[in-house]
Amino acid sequence: MNLNDSKKKTTVAGVPPSAQAYFIAQLLKKSGPLERSVVCLLESEEDAYLFAATLKIFVPTLSPFVFPEWDCLPYDKTSPSSKVMGQRLCVLSSLLMNTHHLILTTAKAISQFLPPKACLSHRFFNALSTEKAIRQPLLHYLSQNGYHHLDTVRQVGDYAVRGGLIDLYPANEPNPLRLDFFDDDIDSLKSFSVETQLSLESRDSFQLSPISEVILTEKTIEQFRQSYRELFGTRLQENPLYQSITKGIPFQGMEHWLPLFYEKPQTFFDYLDRPLFIFNARAWDGLDGFTEKVNSYYAFRQESLKLNQDLYNPLEPSTFYLSEHTLKKGISSFDQIELTAFSPKGAEDFGARVFPFLRLKHENRREVYNLLKKHVAEASKKVVFAAVTPGSLEVMKTALQSLKIPLTVRAWSEIEQQKDLSPSLLVLPLSRGFETSTFQVITEEDIYGVRLSKKPQNTEKLKKKNLLEIAQFQEGDFLVHEEYGIGAYGGLVTLSIQKAQHDCVCLMYADGDKLYVPVENLNVLSFYANKFSATSMDRLGSTAWQVRKARTQEKIKEMAEKLAKIAAQRYIIEAQSYFPPDTFEEFSNLFPYPETDDQLRTIQEVLEDLSKNTPMDRLVCGDVGFGKTEIALRAAFVVGSRKAQVAILAPTTILARQHFETFQHRFRGSSLKIALISRFQSPAETKKIRDALAEGDIDIIIGTHSLLSSSTHFKNLGLLIIDEEQHFGVTQKEKIKSLYPEAHILALSATPIPRTLQMAMSGIRDLSLITTPPIERLPVHTWVMAYDDLIIKEALIREQQRGGQSFFVCPRISDIGPALRNLSKLLPNFKLAVAHGGLAPKDLEQVMIDFCDRRYDVLIATNIIESGLDIPSANTLIVYRSDLFGLAQTYQLRGRVGRSKKQGYAYFTFTQDKQLTQTAERRLEVLQSLRSLGASFQVASYDMDIRGSGNILGEEQSGQIENVGVGLYHHMLEDALAELKSSTDKSAPLETHWAPQINLGVEVLIPPSYIPDDGLRLSLYQRISGLATKEETESFQAEMIDRFGPLPRETENLIHIVSLRNLCKDLNIHKLESGPHGVLITFYKNTFADPEKIVRFIQKSCGTIKVRPDQKLVILKVWKSATHLIKGISGLLTELRES
Repeated sequence: MNLNDSKKKTTVAGVPPSAQAYFIAQLLKKSGPLERSVVCLLESEEDAYLFAATLKIFVPTLSPFVFPEWDCLPYDKTSPSSKVMGQRLCVLSSLLMNTHHLILTTAKAISQFLPPKACLSHRFFNALSTEKAIRQPLLHYLSQNGYHHLDTVRQVGDYAVRGGLIDLYPANEPNPLRLDFFDDDIDSLKSFSVETQLSLESRDSFQLSPISEVILTEKTIEQFRQSYRELFGTRLQENPLYQSITKGIPFQGMEHWLPLFYEKPQTFFDYLDRPLFIFNARAWDGLDGFTEKVNSYYAFRQESLKLNQDLYNPLEPSTFYLSEHTLKKGISSFDQIELTAFSPKGAEDFGARVFPFLRLKHENRREVYNLLKKHVAEASKKVVFAAVTPGSLEVMKTALQSLKIPLTVRAWSEIEQQKDLSPSLLVLPLSRGFETSTFQVITEEDIYGVRLSKKPQNTEKLKKKNLLEIAQFQEGDFLVHEEYGIGAYGGLVTLSIQKAQHDCVCLMYADGDKLYVPVENLNVLSFYANKFSATSMDRLGSTAWQVRKARTQEKIKEMAEKLAKIAAQRYIIEAQSYFPPDTFEEFSNLFPYPETDDQLRTIQEVLEDLSKNTPMDRLVCGDVGFGKTEIALRAAFVVGSRKAQVAILAPTTILARQHFETFQHRFRGSSLKIALISRFQSPAETKKIRDALAEGDIDIIIGTHSLLSSSTHFKNLGLLIIDEEQHFGVTQKEKIKSLYPEAHILALSATPIPRTLQMAMSGIRDLSLITTPPIERLPVHTWVMAYDDLIIKEALIREQQRGGQSFFVCPRISDIGPALRNLSKLLPNFKLAVAHGGLAPKDLEQVMIDFCDRRYDVLIATNIIESGLDIPSANTLIVYRSDLFGLAQTYQLRGRVGRSKKQGYAYFTFTQDKQLTQTAERRLEVLQSLRSLGASFQVASYDMDIRGSGNILGEEQSGQIENVGVGLYHHMLEDALAELKSSTDKSAPLETHWAPQINLGVEVLIPPSYIPDDGLRLSLYQRISGLATKEETESFQAEMIDRFGPLPRETENLIHIVSLRNLCKDLNIHKLESGPHGVLITFYKNTFADPEKIVRFIQKSCGTIKVRPDQKLVILKVWKSATHLIKGISGLLTELRES
């Protein structure tokens, strides 16, 4: 079979999905240079990228193109990202140049109409590094082809001009480019790093293609105006899309009207010349439900338009998408190869099969290893082990070598030429294995059940981790050591212990004393206070700390008893249990985005809670825009489908209305009745809704505080969802529980108040954390600065020029008038709107609707916009006098921007002549430091430190846990609760917080030559000290190697020492010390965990292990190297634990 030969349709059997890339690689090798384009259709875009990486392993010289789908919803209000559109246009440009490539794509990606070939054919820009008189033509090209003019280049499609330098980021380049001009001539051309902005390597040439599929020219603008008038020729003066395009200004989401910009849009097929399509039956799975989804979104936009809620005039689906029938008919007109794992009659057979070794169970790792060893020994063909990443390759290599399997790391070409049957190992990103007549591929998922390089999620561990990571400590901050009390953090120090280097954290105590904590034991430290606080340090050797700690412990024991009673009370009340209906999966599939791991885990936790006969009381803590609303939607669907009522409580009328629209859209087609109750309604309307609610005629009610009034009655309340839970007072929440004690309660919050977080972390409430950002979400660039008109003006203009909107937030209503007058002077052509709680309800609602409809460029508002609003086109935030806001408020405000794929910008300003209070300054410092996505849990934790966690059982929120600090307080509370549990449940293990001390005279550190940044090293030390299982350790090793390269010996020692520490904790070993004649073991409080085990262990040792009179254990054995020492001790202790 040859890819260049004509074949109308051929079916090839014996090609399971895991072998598809290998099949195509073999065809490519056999066929020689491509004489036409080959299009491989895959089930999903993720499959396409993995497929490309796999193909390059089989054929290293291959450079396949991926033609991606738009990364936005049908009829969205945001544009596809520049990266995606640029990548699509790069593929189209290569097709226009008549070059032949392998193109990997999906049915969805090729179902959209595209710009006509004639429009793109002259839209490419090529230049050499020696090009003359090119500066002005280049700038003209960038401005005319969708590139964004910014101060700093961060993403594909950005460009920046600074004197003689032009930085730009083409879609076809892995890194942005820096052009240094002498007059109008290129003097040098280099790539540079986005992270450091430093130049990397010289380049000889570059090629640019447009970055948007809608190219604004006089012709396309006029074509759009004419087509738009013909289709929607009403209210054009009020239509922001029409007005913006008329002025030649890009409009967020304008690509969703792409067919109107071109007289004759074309399809993907029009760009192809005699192509070959390769696909299997799964290729069409991506279209399942897509047509229905497109029609559903179209109907929703139409309905909103009729109700006058939106000025979005959607194009009919048939004008923008090919139907599945038309798409398949188009492909059938070209040559095709259909692949199948089965053997239909008359099909050619490639001979690959799913590998039967995949039937392994992964619960018992030892059983899997034994089967694996036996299989390799008996194999009659080559066995190839496939790791997803270089990091997981190293972990697999170590594990397999420990089984005495003779492994060799080989490239695929070496495996093909290999004469013997010795096992091989390589990086090959397959999820499942396969076999042919000559070899078998076994993947890491086949062995482990999961990918090693995937970070494991451990909710319990997340709940109990220290409230601040050590990497965020600054020298001088106060930390608590569980045994020695409060000291000041003095940084990382490398000590020589038994002539071996060992990294430690230095703590400084009163009278100049210092304590060095080994990095493997950082889990005994917790944050106490900022370095600016007036905190007294303890004295080493003094009893004051132990007395203070003991006094606190007594109080905590009393509190634990009260907490236990509260928890017990919860289990006395009987609630109705709810199980997902048969249509639950269908409802879930309406969610247009892939769920993150955290979302899936949280959904499962909520479903389990609802299925119990005890009332759910769960807090879902997740960053703004991380998908908490979807959790609420699914929970509401489950309960509502079982004929019980659901109430959704929101802090503001605007957010309640937004939830109402979201629920209406998602529940379209269901029989559930949804209603909104708010202050925008007349008393008669409100009474009518309340009456219907009491009669049970309303299934889901959405409202604000008014839902808590005594005049609101439910017939059968099954679930209460509290959104932005931090905005409701303790009394309000307790009132709900007292009125409806049997109702399930689901609370959602990005930044829970300290008391709420404390209750969740101590087990009174259940806690779910959503810390994984949606795909392609970017962290918001944040600046804390003195107010400057020039910077603010530039920021707002930049946002408008890229087709977006901005928020300008003031702390008080009295600040809005001056801000409006000032911005009107700075930006006379901008459309400005005002929103605050002092406006009449109807006026406020209209302003927000108009802003959502893009009729305004800037919304000047109070923090009324803080709660949950989702306006993807608004991506710049200015906060005036930000020092007057609380930490959680500023964090919530920042969450209003950066909610789409576009970069968000936030400026937190303060007046230059005003001295900030210490607390305000600290809060702004914290905000600027939290640049990563998913930091909301940290914000709540910081707030707990700044404000105090309050009294867990009462209303007070400003108290300080001064005696021992928040982190240790929680440890002690956990201990007390565990002790209470163990007194009633003898099988419950009692958690105690002590750390084994290990001194084996080996080097233990992450060398600065491996990771130069102290803060990053410290953060990794923190993670390493928290590794608790073998699976976590293997995953972490794989991640380290992938990020930083092969592990240095000292770092390998560190990871092994942490595993050894966990073994010691299991065996109640407090100290492990090596000397010239062997190893000394000291047990915690001189107590053997299991004396009988110790006796058997000593008897088996043939005299090499003895017990001293002081109850210490001596191992009389000397190992020849540090590596052998660690492995030998680990082996002996594992034997002791399992004996």
